Amino acid sequence: MSVAKPWTCGRPADFAGSVHRKVLLDAARRRDLKITQVTRSLYALGDGLRGHVFVEHAVDTTTHVARLITESKQLTRLCLKRAGIATPVGRSFISTARDAAWTYANRIGLPVVLKPHKGTAGIGVTSNISTRDHFDAAWGAVPRGRRVIVERFVPGKDHRLLVVGDHMICAAIREPASLVGDGRATIAELIQAKNAERASNPYTGAKKMKLTEDMGFRLQQFGMTDESILESGRTYVLHPVANIGAGGESVDVTEHVHPEFARIAVRACKAVPGMLHGGIDLIAEDISEPPDSQDWAVIETNSVPDIALHHFPTRGVPRDAAGALLDHLFGLA
Repeated sequence: MSVAKPWTCGRPADFAGSVHRKVLLDAARRRDLKITQVTRSLYALGDGLRGHVFVEHAVDTTTHVARLITESKQLTRLCLKRAGIATPVGRSFISTARDAAWTYANRIGLPVVLKPHKGTAGIGVTSNISTRDHFDAAWGAVPRGRRVIVERFVPGKDHRLLVVGDHMICAAIREPASLVGDGRATIAELIQAKNAERASNPYTGAKKMKLTEDMGFRLQQFGMTDESILESGRTYVLHPVANIGAGGESVDVTEHVHPEFARIAVRACKAVPGMLHGGIDLIAEDISEPPDSQDWAVIETNSVPDIALHHFPTRGVPRDAAGALLDHLFGLA
């Protein structure tokens, strides 16, 4: 296992905006690579012998086939199963087959997860569904016209493992959106304060926490609204899905990953044809312990992973993920 080195940010404000592209360009400058800017988002990096073209943080080593596979959760599942990697039991349904999908959910065992067949940023994903009312609300949250995947819920922490070539280089736990009460502020006011706090981080600053339909459903289950006041010290989880775009936070755990989980991440990346590097989403209760001591599953792969997530974790050591990718591409490691 060869992990990305710790990273130091000079001026966080310089990375606001297109944060993934900016950490890659920063890494290129630190390595004296030539930068040829074609447009704002299209650029080439070279060392005089080799060159690679990027669009934002998508690199030319990632094939179109890899993008098509990772954009389809069903195709991703098939590739992972062929590689012998544990994935949650599930299947997809057309958007008008809600009753059949509920019957299937009961057959595979509640709780379940609903997610769109294609999608990114956690949009339309609802986790830990155990009642028909929650199922119906989650079904309505999937973007209209999309096929809906129903899969068994795997308990545990949500991890993003970043793979480059033959190595897992970074790992982070993604925590769900949550609030801590002070006995005075309403939930709406706590969300506003949380967004002000997130704004100082170039990665999370562009991903504001906001109440979704699923969050509203959860509040109703506890007899609350956005005007309710949380008692002092009480932590309330707004969303069961640990997604940064939905207001979640990240914690670097690179140094704590068990070697066997690191190997699983590399296998999962290689299971998708044409993916030199990728983000592997893995559920496990304790990633520092051996996989055979617990339930775990790879739930998704990402062919254009969020590089800056590892440069700007909410807590923990910032990692030079962009630098590790460039070191691999240009033989600098």
